[in-house]
Amino acid sequence: MNEKEFVITCNYKFDTKWTQKMQDAGDGAALFGYGLTLTGVGAEIGVPMSVVGNAISSFGSGIEMVLDFANGDYGDGLKSIAFKLLEKGTEKVLNKFLPGFGKKIGEEGFNLGTEILDQGRKLKQTGVERLTDKIIERKQEEYNIMM
Repeated sequence: MNEKEFVITCNYKFDTKWTQKMQDAGDGAALFGYGLTLTGVGAEIGVPMSVVGNAISSFGSGIEMVLDFANGDYGDGLKSIAFKLLEKGTEKVLNKFLPGFGKKIGEEGFNLGTEILDQGRKLKQTGVERLTDKIIERKQEEYNIMM
């Protein structure tokens, strides 16, 4: 290193709270859509709303996964990948065994019963992921208190 040179190192951790809020908003819209699907309003409004909500939530999850790895939070990033693989795996199983799985409303072969089962699957997976997040947060807080 030259005597006239100096190096400045900056360490910045990207905040993921906004991605979590994006996921919360998407999950809320999806849940509202699930409710509409099961009520008298019907699938014409509920299914598209749940699709949009799930898309928003998935987009937020993807950004959070990238930020976790950028921040060096490899455990959280790997957890996100594991849940994404679980989601894709259950989609493949349902696609194999349920008629009309993956069909959009109005598309030939669309089956409302299959759509309701898929919405239930997505809701359960979101719940399990959120529960896992809460358990991890609690364990980290306990660890930080002990240190």
